[in-house]
Amino acid sequence: MDPSSPEERLLLVFKALAEANRLKILGLLSQNPHTGEQLAALLDLKPSTISHHLARLRHANLVRAEAESYYSVYHLEADSLEAIARQLTSRETLAGLANAADRDAYARMRRDPAGGRGRKHRDADA
Repeated sequence: MDPSSPEERLLLVFKALAEANRLKILGLLSQNPHTGEQLAALLDLKPSTISHHLARLRHANLVRAEAESYYSVYHLEADSLEAIARQLTSRETLAGLANAADRDAYARMRRDPAGGRGRKHRDADA
């Protein structure tokens, strides 16, 4: 899959969001910018754990960091979240996802015309 495709972008975002502490970080950043140390204290996590979560969120363009003195201050990328929501609900994206599912199903059927049924029946008879 093309890394710049809408499907790949959505997967990247959903993988970043598929962790409770990352969702909590986004919630905290939606209220105010925070340093990694502040987030670690608020969530009672190790700074290294927060750093890992922030890296995943930055990779998905959900947060950004700004250098202030000795610290990185993290901000929610609200515009990015809104763009992702628009992309997810667009007819073009949804049609593209449906077309990709159709192509995948067609490819599976061409590889295994029995749809996997023959193997199950043979295994059940054994």
